[in-house]
Amino acid sequence: MAPAKHLSDGSPRMSTNPFTDSHVIHAVALIALTAARAGTARGLGHLRVRLPVVRDRTWLR
Repeated sequence: MAPAKHLSDGSPRMSTNPFTDSHVIHAVALIALTAARAGTARGLGHLRVRLPVVRDRTWLR
């Protein structure tokens, strides 16, 4: 599937790289924060670990 070159109103897309749009960049940033366990140091990660659904599934930690 080719990326869209025009928006729904017919104007050209202003993205400089149609393959790496902001959604991909944000997804990579969230994965990096999760891998670094940033929520445990500065956030609600310590509370999230106590949830039964997270406690039972170690891959969610």
